[in-house]
Amino acid sequence: MADIAIQPRIAKQQIREATTWDQIKTNRNWLGFWFMLPAMGFLIFFLAYPLGLGIWISFTDAKIGRPGQYIGVENYEWLWDDSIFWLSVANTLLYTFVASAIKFAVGLYLALLLNENMPFKAMLRALVLIPFIVPTVLSALAFWWIFDSQFSIISWSLKHLGLITHNINFLGDTTWARICVIFANIWRGVPFVAITLLAGLQTVQPSLYEAATIDGATAWQRFRYITYPLLTPIIAVVMTFSVLFTFTDFQLFWVLTRGGPVNATQLR
Repeated sequence: MADIAIQPRIAKQQIREATTWDQIKTNRNWLGFWFMLPAMGFLIFFLAYPLGLGIWISFTDAKIGRPGQYIGVENYEWLWDDSIFWLSVANTLLYTFVASAIKFAVGLYLALLLNENMPFKAMLRALVLIPFIVPTVLSALAFWWIFDSQFSIISWSLKHLGLITHNINFLGDTTWARICVIFANIWRGVPFVAITLLAGLQTVQPSLYEAATIDGATAWQRFRYITYPLLTPIIAVVMTFSVLFTFTDFQLFWVLTRGGPVNATQLR
């Protein structure tokens, strides 16, 4: 009798579980999750796992060729007392803040300019993308020649104009080296900001500008009260990626300065 009484409860539980699983498979709210699952697995395997492994290794004395032993926070204590580490942190923050701010300002200006009706607009948009699609190492090598202490085209031009008497040591001076690497990063990053913001500007309805113009709004007022509020979500996404790309930049510095002179461009 007890078994007979238990069987209906088991059957109901199985039906309820099957119903829940069927709802999960067919519910529209879960559809996005199933589509995101492959990308989620990709990110976990190639991003989350290396990040977790790196954090674990930081608590060991691992070296190339051997796994190492757990040593706690000894590595962090050593970094805390390392002056070069704190200099690299300051360089990274300065580099990221200055480059990201200038990239946003220049990129926004280019986006507004390219959104206007002008001749050869399609060709100009394609030209703006060139710095972004060129490989980083090739860009860095080009800038390395531009800022070379002996063969710099900038120093050559200024000497022929009579503005300087000797070549500028761009990559050998601490201040000039910081300026040069920031300029190179801005040159590479502006196209991404400009084209993305331009795509956002294309979604703004022209009727909003027409109504504002009829009401007597100036160009600045149209930008302040129409363009900027509608672009805010896109600006947030673009600047998030821009800051991340700038903060994790390595190839540009390594090819141009290798962290020198005297660790002036040493990052992280």
